[in-house]
Parts: sequence; C-alpha cells; structure tokens
Amino acid sequence: MGKENIIIIRYFEKKNMRVALVAHIIFSIVFSLYMLFLPMFDLSMLLIVSTSGTPVKTLFQIIINSKEL
Repeated sequence: MGKENIIIIRYFEKKNMRVALVAHIIFSIVFSLYMLFLPMFDLSMLLIVSTSGTPVKTLFQIIINSKEL
C-alpha cells in the first residue's frame, strides 16, 4: 500500500512540473508579446490612464485601448 502511494505522489510531482512548465512558457510568450507591442502605445495615453485607478485596472485599460486602435 505504501509503495503505491509513493508511485502516485511521484506521478503527480511530474505532472505538476509539466503544468508549471506549460504555464511558464505561456507566460513568457504573453510577456514577450506585451514588451514587443509596448512601444506602439502612445505615451500620453499611458500617462492619462496611469493617473486613474489601480495598476491592474490601468493595465486592462491599456489592453482595451490598444484593441480599439
């Protein structure tokens, strides 16, 4: 019984590593795309957005504004 539990735990450790790896790859792709398109944003728009609301809210506003362009 104990040996089976160890095998199950090892399987989930490997599975979690795979999930973490996929999440890391997705995050790095999204972040690199964000950094790539950042110069396209108008700096004055960034300043106007940054004065209103929280950083998370401003990030969403920047993304919404970039889609409208």
